[in-house]
Amino acid sequence: DKIKLGFNPSGLLWSGGYTRNNQFGLTVDYQAYCKKIIEYLLKQGQYEIHLISHVFSLNLNNPDNDLIACKDLKKLYPELIEAPLFDLPMDVKSYISTMDIFIGARMHATIAAFSTGVATIPFSYSRKFEGLYHSLDYPFLLNAYEEDQECLFNKTMQWIVDYKNLQKAAISAEPRIRDLSSVFEEHCEKLILELSKKI
Repeated sequence: DKIKLGFNPSGLLWSGGYTRNNQFGLTVDYQAYCKKIIEYLLKQGQYEIHLISHVFSLNLNNPDNDLIACKDLKKLYPELIEAPLFDLPMDVKSYISTMDIFIGARMHATIAAFSTGVATIPFSYSRKFEGLYHSLDYPFLLNAYEEDQECLFNKTMQWIVDYKNLQKAAISAEPRIRDLSSVFEEHCEKLILELSKKI
């Protein structure tokens, strides 16, 4: 009966970027943030935490590898559940869709959660996150290049407690997604038609 929480730590952020020296200019210590969230949730005793790799490689020397972060966290907290390494994107999405809550720093992993009605908490290290989610009127983003550690922790915990409202917000965004998709399709059709006339 525990609340299922998917946690997708970015191996790239965990390693400090390709430069291994806070390449993305985060205003927080990413490793410390992940550990603090997990430790707090484990103490609550009501969460089943799944570590989910989205970008991974068996080469653990590659900094862009979520598997590194997941294995480090699993060593520190053996009670965490390590998700399988899926070969197909749809299999990863299917697994993510079974979560009640999802915290992720990989944009496409958060999209997988959001699009299936999971309470999604994106960890934004780039304005591309704001560009996407603000266009869908979804305000529950963690801004890791402007806000400090305490602010991000407090927001995360507040939204986890309030996760059912996040689920409702994700589901209510579906009409907006359909409208934007229709506009995109119309533009594509017009462009194809114009190009076909020139051929």
